[in-house]
Amino acid sequence: ARQMKAERLKRAEVLTAEGDKQSAILRAEGEKQSAILEAEGRREAAFRDAEAREREGEAEAKATAYVSEAIAAGDVNAINYFLGQQYVAAFEKLATAGGK
Repeated sequence: ARQMKAERLKRAEVLTAEGDKQSAILRAEGEKQSAILEAEGRREAAFRDAEAREREGEAEAKATAYVSEAIAAGDVNAINYFLGQQYVAAFEKLATAGGK
């Protein structure tokens, strides 16, 4: 009777250990997958940010070219527009500088 009880206890311990092992493996796999997905998300966000900066730069270059052509042609409105843009940009810097 003692031997049977000891064998049952040993089997229960083995099954508990196996369950703990499987649980740890599944938890580790989940953490690994989470880390992979997080890294992919960061990479995608960085790529999209870079694309946005590139498009913004292209748009700025086009706008500058148009204004430059208009200024070269003597268009007073273009000059006023360009100066207005610079004025607004300077005030944005002042506003965001705060108490610095």
